[in-house]
Amino acid sequence: MKRNDHHNNRNHHNSHLSLNNASSLYIFDPSVRIDKDRYKWNIRFIRMIHEMLRNNHVKIKTRGFAFMIDAICIIHDHMTSDICMNTDVYPLIAEKHGIESIEKVEHNIRNAINSAFRFRTELGDNVESPMDVFHKRPSPKEFLLHLTHEVQTRMALET
Repeated sequence: MKRNDHHNNRNHHNSHLSLNNASSLYIFDPSVRIDKDRYKWNIRFIRMIHEMLRNNHVKIKTRGFAFMIDAICIIHDHMTSDICMNTDVYPLIAEKHGIESIEKVEHNIRNAINSAFRFRTELGDNVESPMDVFHKRPSPKEFLLHLTHEVQTRMALET
């Protein structure tokens, strides 16, 4: 094996480990043994994220929608709002989806949020929306932290 091949294999192996250690919720790795109740909770959590994104007018067919699901799972697993999107979140999403730069991940998430905020603005003041908590377009971090908190709160109420 060439030195570069060995180096690339080692880096791939290490990054795979970092992904698996990041979150059993995020990956749904079949090799990780989780009990039936935890598996059901994971499914409910993902469904709740879908529902919250749709309620906030995020278009389901965008890459940003899929990236936001992953981001919310990662933020949830970090259990803190003191998280850096560029180092803690975007690299894991880029790796999972085979994207070379975190800027593309951030761009897709930002575009999805912009589109949702524009849609909310077009609805006017007569229609209530979960997006109303934001008086101006939120940053990706603001939006994702807010949704993570909302999902966590709703999940806690269900149990």
